[in-house]
Amino acid sequence: MWLDPSSMEEIEREFMSLSDYRNKERFIMKEKTKNRLINWAKGLVSAALGGASTSVGVMLAEPATFNIGDGLGSLVKVCGVSAVVAMAAYLKKSPLFPTTNAKGDVIK
Repeated sequence: MWLDPSSMEEIEREFMSLSDYRNKERFIMKEKTKNRLINWAKGLVSAALGGASTSVGVMLAEPATFNIGDGLGSLVKVCGVSAVVAMAAYLKKSPLFPTTNAKGDVIK
């Protein structure tokens, strides 16, 4: 059962289109994973900034102790602790960006 050259060209064309489709699918999966990682990192940074911004409220509540002059060390400590607590809360909600397998199913 020999194949004529025209059918071989058709088979090669089918194979190439399937190969191109798989490469495109892999590229799309990589882009989706990259975008998820970027969004996850942005969420983590925004949680840290939101937590650190609570130090402004502390400055307003106790200006004698937490100020930019003499109380700068105390203000930085409150800012750091607030940021860490906010980041921990974010990591509890979103431990890591979701990954997918080759079929596109989310792996938990």
